[in-house]
Amino acid sequence: MTALPSSRRWPAVADPLYVAALDAGSAYTRYLVGAVERGRLRLLGAGRSLSQGWARGRIADLPAVVESLRSAIAEGERAAGVSPDSAVVGVGGAGVEGVDNRGLYEMGRRRPIEPGDTRYAIERALEVNLPAGRMLLQAAPQSFLVDGQDSYWDPQGVAATRLESFV
Repeated sequence: MTALPSSRRWPAVADPLYVAALDAGSAYTRYLVGAVERGRLRLLGAGRSLSQGWARGRIADLPAVVESLRSAIAEGERAAGVSPDSAVVGVGGAGVEGVDNRGLYEMGRRRPIEPGDTRYAIERALEVNLPAGRMLLQAAPQSFLVDGQDSYWDPQGVAATRLESFV
């Protein structure tokens, strides 16, 4: 058998990227673990447990919900043989809603926006008084407004005196 010329061999592949997904439903809790290799996703393992602690789509017993999550995760990781560092989590139901908010940072003198400035503007947007029994699940920056005019996804380096974040 003849070896392929070096230019036609598969490129060296780094370690696979391990990914996970967790679905916390009112009937079942499911956890999937996969590996991304050469741009393709390969399922490595799955875990499932009966969901406990839910009542009419809302969490009624937090320790029971946590136990359901732990059980599904342990089963999925045992089947996969790996433990990913993070997971995408899906939680739905009548009690889950999206809310937009705005944070303002008056920077003072005109200067280039730095990473700390965008973090500060995002933190201002997260200063929300939530009703009793509600909690923040996730915050995702959507865009930034610079000096009240131009909208940016990443405003770092733009000279400004005022930065608004939309989260």
